[in-house]
Amino acid sequence: MNKTIFSKTLLATSLVACTSLAQAEFSANMALTSDYVFRGFSQSSEDPAVQGGFDYTHKNGFYAGVWASNVSSDMYNGSGIEADLYAGFSNELASGLSYDVGLIRYSYPGSSPKTDYEEIYAGLSYKFFSVKYYTGVDLGNEALGDYLDAGLEFDLPQGMGLALHIGNWNSKAAGGDYTDYKVGLSKEIKGFGFELAYTDTDVDNDPLANGRVVLTISKAM
Repeated sequence: MNKTIFSKTLLATSLVACTSLAQAEFSANMALTSDYVFRGFSQSSEDPAVQGGFDYTHKNGFYAGVWASNVSSDMYNGSGIEADLYAGFSNELASGLSYDVGLIRYSYPGSSPKTDYEEIYAGLSYKFFSVKYYTGVDLGNEALGDYLDAGLEFDLPQGMGLALHIGNWNSKAAGGDYTDYKVGLSKEIKGFGFELAYTDTDVDNDPLANGRVVLTISKAM
């Protein structure tokens, strides 16, 4: 390549890279929770969990990230770690109205047989209300089920927040349908997020789906 052309190309590439970085944002998060509860079920067999992740967001609405937590190895065929990879687009459609679409992969390294699976999701939020729909397949493209998530978030006095959630899992397997609920109070204190939540389901035959109080302390960076 001609040296002059190479220099111009390098300069152009550098300018594009700098512009891209200026429009992008990297962040990290960490959390300690008394019980890792996902869709109403304890994933850590009612034990504490340490969690953390990294996120990339771009001005155009694209985002991607990774998140991990310890889980019960008995539940995930010998794997004690959940590692999630996700990517999607989120933007505002109108004042107060926004959308979110993406793909998430739930991985459990070392599980045998494999318990990894993926979900495609799409959601809308308007001011304090949000709704999101997930549909999942495993690595063999076998349909797992659908999950509908709806929530309300309110600001309370003294800088506190109230979150209400209801979700419904519609399993492709017979007898696997259930509904879960969550009520949470949150507050930021000296840069740390504190949430005290109560979760429950309508599942009667699994102690990991019973009602429970969960305390989570988090930090965003």
